[in-house]
Amino acid sequence: MDLPRFRCQLRVTSEYRRFQVGDPEAPDAPEEWTEQEVADRVSLSAGCIVVSPARDGTIPVEVSFWSEEPPVMFNHWQHALEVPLATNGRIAIQDWDGQEEATLAVDPGDYTVRLLFGGLGTISEDGFTGQDFYRIQIWKAPCARLRVLRRWP
Repeated sequence: MDLPRFRCQLRVTSEYRRFQVGDPEAPDAPEEWTEQEVADRVSLSAGCIVVSPARDGTIPVEVSFWSEEPPVMFNHWQHALEVPLATNGRIAIQDWDGQEEATLAVDPGDYTVRLLFGGLGTISEDGFTGQDFYRIQIWKAPCARLRVLRRWP
């Protein structure tokens, strides 16, 4: 089994149920969301992916960078997507306010970003506590469009 070239554990601050993955030089993230984007839990713009976790607050996020598409057992995750990302050579994981939590130096080009959501059934009724967790897998390969691989209702 292939191992990631890079892996880190982060504590990302989500406000308005949002944090970002993308080129830090990309234009600002979209503010308005369609009903489909809300259901998909992601909004895309040039060089920027806005992820919508299940709650606000500080959430655990694991980021890994791979040489090729990594294996995944989808039955361990409640929501899963793959999305395209083009970058000029950097990929940042940013809190909702743009604070960079981690930045990867990468070759410029097209990447696939797999977003995996787990523990969604543990979120409290007020939406502020839970045992939810998120994994971001990134590899260099074009991704034609957003693909929802598994959907949480």
